[in-house]
Amino acid sequence: MKSVVDMGIHEKTAILASILVPKTLGMLKYMNSSAAGVNVSENIIKEWKKRAHQRATTKNKLQKIKLKRASKSPWN
Repeated sequence: MKSVVDMGIHEKTAILASILVPKTLGMLKYMNSSAAGVNVSENIIKEWKKRAHQRATTKNKLQKIKLKRASKSPWN
């Protein structure tokens, strides 16, 4: 921000500060690589990867439980 003020850009354009909560790891990576002025630390990306893996593992376990229950259904 100091360089923006030093160049006088803040007087020529509007600067909008915002908070954006990404919904997916892909969105987080895209913002980090493509959105100007957005810097996401590697620690945050690693944490999101870990959480995404945990969600996928849990989802897989739940699907297996549902399949077991469906196979035991009296309507089959």
